[in-house]
Amino acid sequence: MVDVARDAPAQRAGESGDDDAPAGRAAGGPAHRLVRWLTVDRAALALVVIPALVAAIALVIEARPDYFPTADHALTELQVRDVGRHEVLVGLYSRADWNHPGPALFYLLAPVYRLSGSTSIGIDLGALVINMAAIAGMALVARRRGGTPLMLCTLIGSLLLARTLGVGFLSDAWNNFVVVFPFALLVLLVWSMSCGETWALWASMGVASFLAQTHVGFVLLALALLGYGIVTLAVPILRSGDGERRRKLRRSTAIALPLAGLLWLPTFIDVVLNRPSNLRKVIRWFRVADEGTHTLAEGWRVTTGQFGLDPEWLIDKRPFQWGTAESPFIASAPLPLLLLVVAAAGFVLWRRRRHDASSEAADGWRLLLLLAFTLVVSIVAVARTVGAAFDYRLRWTWVAPMVAFVLVAWTAWREIAARWPRSERRVLVPLALTTLVALSAVHVATAARGVTPREPDSAAVADLLPDVIDAVDPDGGQVLVIDPYHAAGYYSRAIVLGLERAGFDARVSPERGVLFGQHRVVDDDRPVAARLVVVQEAGIDIIASNPDMQLVAEWEWPGARQMRRNARRQADYLADLEEGPGRPTDTEILGDLTRLETPITPNHAKADHVAVFLDRT
Repeated sequence: MVDVARDAPAQRAGESGDDDAPAGRAAGGPAHRLVRWLTVDRAALALVVIPALVAAIALVIEARPDYFPTADHALTELQVRDVGRHEVLVGLYSRADWNHPGPALFYLLAPVYRLSGSTSIGIDLGALVINMAAIAGMALVARRRGGTPLMLCTLIGSLLLARTLGVGFLSDAWNNFVVVFPFALLVLLVWSMSCGETWALWASMGVASFLAQTHVGFVLLALALLGYGIVTLAVPILRSGDGERRRKLRRSTAIALPLAGLLWLPTFIDVVLNRPSNLRKVIRWFRVADEGTHTLAEGWRVTTGQFGLDPEWLIDKRPFQWGTAESPFIASAPLPLLLLVVAAAGFVLWRRRRHDASSEAADGWRLLLLLAFTLVVSIVAVARTVGAAFDYRLRWTWVAPMVAFVLVAWTAWREIAARWPRSERRVLVPLALTTLVALSAVHVATAARGVTPREPDSAAVADLLPDVIDAVDPDGGQVLVIDPYHAAGYYSRAIVLGLERAGFDARVSPERGVLFGQHRVVDDDRPVAARLVVVQEAGIDIIASNPDMQLVAEWEWPGARQMRRNARRQADYLADLEEGPGRPTDTEILGDLTRLETPITPNHAKADHVAVFLDRT
């Protein structure tokens, strides 16, 4: 197969270097050197990097001064702030009394966070770096195994997936989201291992460790894939008797094992120092599984539902199940008819593998086998989910169909190029680059908007925080933040972060130490300058009825006041009906009530009404 990336640019550069060309285009001139440097591969990578650069610039310019993270994003920033200052041994808080297995995400985000001046937007820039590194890594692995054609197919699949995931996904550091593209990278790294690439052992070890630490759901997924890669790499090498390949395997193992030890050192320290350790709590949670697990049939539907004729990853996200927030496929799913297309590609690969001794034919078959293994492990992982299989946790199930798309596209490309050799340079490469240009343009247009991450809740905190800071003595000692009903967690976490960033010694009650870190638990032996109570919705009236509580900050969705006005108008109308003569029909009453209801813009914040009180007791 022709290597378009290596041959074409050099030929074009040579053709343009005539003696009569302008100085800038003469051989050795800037334009000449640019043409020689700008291969198809580099141009394709640039088309992916440009939207990320636009997104980073837009975040810094538009979102940086107005961004106040809430909920898990606030907890993530608090943990990143602790890196280098306090012990950071576990991951983000998850359920009950335990956290995710390890702090790898926080350590990866910390350098970008510090370089950004320790501003909140640095967390989002760090997530953007992680995701772009994963996509670039996928492209380079694909280039190494399948040349320019596979690299182009991989980049197209990645941008299609990113398009459907939506604006802001690549810069979202939430541990449910930041694992999606690294998971796709792990699949390709494991494939490289199965193809005999020994360097992929330590690379896979690093990515698998990041995934397993960042979200507990990847302990099964990532470690199973890593095990698959190790077996398919080591067994053929050990059987071959090839001394050179064995030496390479030993060298790679000598890197992988210390790397794993270093990455898991914080988790090990937690096991040694704490009783019970976080890891023991995690094991107990999944062993007992009080909330129940799921069936293999449900795992099958959630996993293979992405292979319906209108796959979510390619078309659009379907609404989650009403009432449970679970995957739309948990109860019923479309027939996975696109698996037939994958099977057809598999047949082509199998037939070519029998008649073609090239490594690409065997590599395609190995990728198909790995895809099948990934689907099986994914089904088991979904089935082993304890409690509700919340839809927001399952974006990783879009990776397998994306990889299947890449496999099918690459197989089709190779068949077309084998039948019509000139079609690769004249049709396939230009078509792929045109597709990348279009997808890149879409991403640039959305990224340039510079939307503040989670803007509605951020705006609520922006209203609350200045009044909260004004109400507290900065030199009085600890500031205890309390969320008595555990309903205002979105905002109480943001208040703790905001106070700490403003220089206050923000503290929480002992039972909240698992979320915020034990060093933020209030110290009973030191003075407490203020006790702040954060509540929302119905809890506000309850707290306000206590004469010892002083309201210091309040935010309310503007539409809430309009809703109350609508309700009063409708109540007055119904009261007049009871007192006046005669009675209209039910249809007329409904029409009148509808006319009295002014349209209201939907509220996209977590709450309609949030307040912060100062406990004067």
